[in-house]
Amino acid sequence: MKVLKILSLLLCLALCTASFSGCCGIGGKLLSKPLSIIEDWISQEDAEEPEEEPEIIEAEGEDETASQSPEATEIPKAVPSQTSSIAEQKRNEYNARAEEIQRFEDDDSITSADQATLNRHSYEVFQKWDVLLNDIYRYLKSTMSASEFKALEADEIRWINEKETAVKAAGAEFEGGSMRPLVENTTATSYTKERCYYLISLID
Repeated sequence: MKVLKILSLLLCLALCTASFSGCCGIGGKLLSKPLSIIEDWISQEDAEEPEEEPEIIEAEGEDETASQSPEATEIPKAVPSQTSSIAEQKRNEYNARAEEIQRFEDDDSITSADQATLNRHSYEVFQKWDVLLNDIYRYLKSTMSASEFKALEADEIRWINEKETAVKAAGAEFEGGSMRPLVENTTATSYTKERCYYLISLID
């Protein structure tokens, strides 16, 4: 379009020159009119010239259908839920505590101690397992559904009765003896430890 404008301008200038040569006696009035016409014409062409649309360059190798179709959008991979992450952390925490209690229980320095020390140590071991058991139980209560916890609660009552019966039976064999506390504590520990690992397995 710019080339056409230049050619048109040159043509008009030639016409004006011819007009000027024949009309100089009039004071050049004929020259001013053709120039005015040229300016109006160029202005009109500028107004009518459509704006150039920006060229769209597609990236090489890009799948046009995939970029336009919403179905082609890549679906992000599922992220593990926060609940699952917390459950795993709690399982690891309780297992670590159980291992620590087991190390305390297996303290070799207690093996050769007197009976009173053995009785006291066995009670401390049982207390540690019992605290862990109650912590796990409270956590399950806060995470289970009402129906799930109701079933666990009923099973817990059954387990407590079973444990107490076993403890009494074990102590009865050493009625009046100095080893009775040790035997009762050891039996209670055995039941409680097993129950702790069972409750840990319920965390999900």
